[in-house]
Parts: sequence; structure tokens; C-alpha cells
Amino acid sequence: MSRTHFQSNIIKFCTVLFLFLYLESCKKDNWQYIPYVKVNLTLDLTSELADLGGGDFITVKSDTVNPDYSIVDYHNKKFPNFEIYQKINGNGLVVYCAQKGFEYYAFDLTCPYKAFQNHCTLNKDGLILICPCCKSKFLFSGNNFIPANGDSTNLPLMQYQAYIAGSYGQYLYISN
Repeated sequence: MSRTHFQSNIIKFCTVLFLFLYLESCKKDNWQYIPYVKVNLTLDLTSELADLGGGDFITVKSDTVNPDYSIVDYHNKKFPNFEIYQKINGNGLVVYCAQKGFEYYAFDLTCPYKAFQNHCTLNKDGLILICPCCKSKFLFSGNNFIPANGDSTNLPLMQYQAYIAGSYGQYLYISN
């Protein structure tokens, strides 16, 4: 085999390998296991999230009476639910506070197991989230809610962008 023939085969092999890897990476990026909903929420860290401490989380769901409003729920009798004049789509969000005033994470409240068929909304039980449909349990670990058991053992919750901004860093913006 001549040197140019060998080089030509190497180039063909590398091209095929590159195309395969590229197509596989595109497939994974576009694969979505939670139905898409538009997320664009702003929460005030000095009022709406003032009582959210590090290591705890709240849920934000649509108000069943007025769909233009959302309900922020601390799941704590000391801090009552309250309405905000912002519409939340889908099953809602869970907002986790890793470090008060500095580090927050936001996730969809839809269980990823058969999400397009079931549309199950996760419920808070202490420091875990539980799916009422498949009984999967999700724990916060690192920077994600990961499944601890149940049918959803390979799928973490869908995460959204959460960042602090504003003139004094007083707002938490959540979007996709």
C-alpha cells in the first residue's frame, strides 16, 4: 500500500468518525424528556425569597383560580403561601437555595419518567421530591435533583438557568 493511499484511508476514516460523533452529539442535545414550556420568572431575594435558607427549596406553581398569577410555596407553616403576578407554565418549578443570596438552582416540577404521557407533578416531602405516579424520589446532590429510586432512576430533573442580577443583586432570574 502506498503512502498516499494510506493517508487517504486515514482521512476517510477520520471524516466518518467525525461525522458519527457530530451526529450523535446533536441527537443528545436535541433529545428532550420533559415537555418544553416557556420559563421566564423573576423573584425578589429580599422579599419573595427572603425566608429561603441554604439547603432548602420552594415550589412555584400556577394559581388555579387566576392563571396570570403563580403561588410561591415554602411548604412551611411559619411562611404562608403567597401570590405573585407572574404566570408559570407547565407543572411549575422548584427553586433550591444552595447558599442564601449567592447560589440558586431551578428545576421543572415534572417527573421525567414518561413525562410526555403522564405529566406528573412532583410533591415536596421534607427535603425530597416524590412523584405520585411512579413513586420516584429525587434528592438534591451537587447541583441537580437526582433520582434516588423509582422508575426515573436514569433521568434527573430538567434544569433551568437561574442567576442573580439587578442593581443590588436582589433578583433571581429563572429562564430557559
